[in-house]
Amino acid sequence: MLQALWSLEVLLADEAVPAGVVIFHLRRVFGDYFQAGRLFGGDSHCHYVGDYQIENLGLTGRFTATRHGGVDPTPFGPNEEHRVTFTGTLEANLERDVLILDAVVDGDESSPIKLRLTRRAALA
Repeated sequence: MLQALWSLEVLLADEAVPAGVVIFHLRRVFGDYFQAGRLFGGDSHCHYVGDYQIENLGLTGRFTATRHGGVDPTPFGPNEEHRVTFTGTLEANLERDVLILDAVVDGDESSPIKLRLTRRAALA
């Protein structure tokens, strides 16, 4: 379902900020209701590494965005490293090409953000 290459945008109040690409890689499947995996990605400023779980169609995960270049603030803020937690809901038997996820950057919990993922290519 999620195993694909996705483009990532951070949705702010008045604009969508491109934030690179993400690949969801499945590691474990436990029956029809639970799976877990890793995610990898990045953009021109940061690389992303994290984990995700799907349980009863609820998607939860966390990734660390670590700066590797550039001087401008990243879409997640000006720090060298950001931990981002995200949640979303999937639909049974439906392949979606766009996912909107709720997210929060650690240390800035009072300003939640939205992430828009757009499927660009399947992995298999």
